Amino acid sequence: MKKNNRSNNIILWGLSFGLPWVIIIFPGIGAFQKSVTTWLGLWQIIGELILPCSILGILVAGIQYFLLEENRKIARLWGIASAIGYSLALPLGIALDTLIQFLLTPGLFSGGNTIMIPPVPIAMIIGGMIVGLSQVLVLSKLDSNKQVRTLRFLWVAVSMLSWGLSFWLWINLENLGIHLRIVSSLTGVFIGLFTGLAFLFIKRNINSNKLQAV
Repeated sequence: MKKNNRSNNIILWGLSFGLPWVIIIFPGIGAFQKSVTTWLGLWQIIGELILPCSILGILVAGIQYFLLEENRKIARLWGIASAIGYSLALPLGIALDTLIQFLLTPGLFSGGNTIMIPPVPIAMIIGGMIVGLSQVLVLSKLDSNKQVRTLRFLWVAVSMLSWGLSFWLWINLENLGIHLRIVSSLTGVFIGLFTGLAFLFIKRNINSNKLQAV
């Protein structure tokens, strides 16, 4: 019987994030175009993101579970971890980014000051960190040797980098006048491709180590 290698398909990795991103994030993009003057205003905007981001997390997790079905050791846990990570990434990214700004500027919400809600690089990088951390423990199920433990740090770094660069990609595509739905989709595909390549790199390193140990 031919072995299923869906997890080796980079295009599927890209689509696993690109399709849910264009479906869910596009309708909620208005939440990223607001200024707030109070903490209450911030929480209201974050509240608007909770439902669409939860749906995003479930959709991405479902597709990636399908990709990893051959790796039964991690497929289910990966789906659960991804659903949680992707659901929390944007709301927590925005909240923590705003908190950082508040700590640096304690009077941020006093005296009529306003703050523009992201996407900004820091919020996206924090979102990538949340996703990476939610998934990294699952990677240890593939193997427990020292090199795999080291590669887990690579996974978190790649997740943060891919989310951070996606902001740069979004801005540049939008400045070219490309339709927002296409921009949204391409941004999601970029994150999916980036993390998919990292997963394949880690997986092949693990397989190579197992062959050398035989």
